[in-house]
Amino acid sequence: MGGAAMSLFLTGDLHGNITRFRMAGLGAGDTVIVLGDFGVPWADKEDVLADRPKLEELDHRGCDIAFIDGNHENFKRLEAMPSAERYGGIVGKVSEHVFHLRRGQVYEVGGRSFFCMGGATTVDKAYFEANKEWWPQEAITDAQMQTGLENLARRGNAVDCILTHTPPLSVLQKIVSGSMNNVVKNDPSAEKLEVLRTSIAYKYWFFGHMHMDGRVRDEPKFVALFRSIIDLDKPSELKKLPWLPRMGR
Repeated sequence: MGGAAMSLFLTGDLHGNITRFRMAGLGAGDTVIVLGDFGVPWADKEDVLADRPKLEELDHRGCDIAFIDGNHENFKRLEAMPSAERYGGIVGKVSEHVFHLRRGQVYEVGGRSFFCMGGATTVDKAYFEANKEWWPQEAITDAQMQTGLENLARRGNAVDCILTHTPPLSVLQKIVSGSMNNVVKNDPSAEKLEVLRTSIAYKYWFFGHMHMDGRVRDEPKFVALFRSIIDLDKPSELKKLPWLPRMGR
């Protein structure tokens, strides 16, 4: 991967583990977008130095790392990031080459348009401490959806790709079964995304969250990414992804 020409990659949840980028061979001029649960920064304000080694390593690579937020993020830190102009819109600037793609915004990256809407529900939040291991800001709000719909309307309700952390509810239910199906029904963020599924024109909808790599059967526009890093300029990489099995118990 990488090289003289700019390449655009997508990958899934990192949860603060940046070793994936070391193996990918990303270089200066490349851009990789992470589909939520990036996990950097993670430390609370009083311990921000804990994130510095990871951010310094990412900046040293020279490529851009952009990410939508998932549900496992320190939203307190993300909200405190300074704003900057990037990709034809406003981003949160985490470091020299690391940027937060904000909810409801449309960005232009590598000649493509991307609508971004991070967020999802931590279904097992009852076992974790609020504002320490999960944050109330994880869920998509009505106001964020309204902002997104207004931005999309200004573009004729069409983009090249939609990037979300969780897929819309109807797609989520196609890849889970049994008791897991009952769990995903409790994600209001996935339910809110349903409006985009039918009212917006898009070529692909990429999502993370499920820790699976593959395409949704009977829904070929929907692609889940986790450990895979795909080059959007190489359609063959998409076609090589397997059809997702239904998961559950």
